[in-house]
Amino acid sequence: MESAWTAIENICLAATDLGLGTLTYTPEILRMKGQTALHDLFGLPAKTRIQTLMPVGHIDHAKLPPRERDEGFRRKVFLNTYGRPYPLPA
Repeated sequence: MESAWTAIENICLAATDLGLGTLTYTPEILRMKGQTALHDLFGLPAKTRIQTLMPVGHIDHAKLPPRERDEGFRRKVFLNTYGRPYPLPA
């Protein structure tokens, strides 16, 4: 399962690099034994295990909340050596 989530993270990063948005969604139905609705919907074999659903699409940047800079970030993340602040972009 760890390999699946590593791949999922890389898919998220690749989507972002392409200017797309995505997220992971693990509905309760995926965790319930005996549920076959998604298998039926996608035509998956019964032995296939679904880890997550990932919608991918274009982001409406106008609807995103404004980004606030977390100045506390500099106190939490260091570059190569403890106590050496990570440089934030201007």
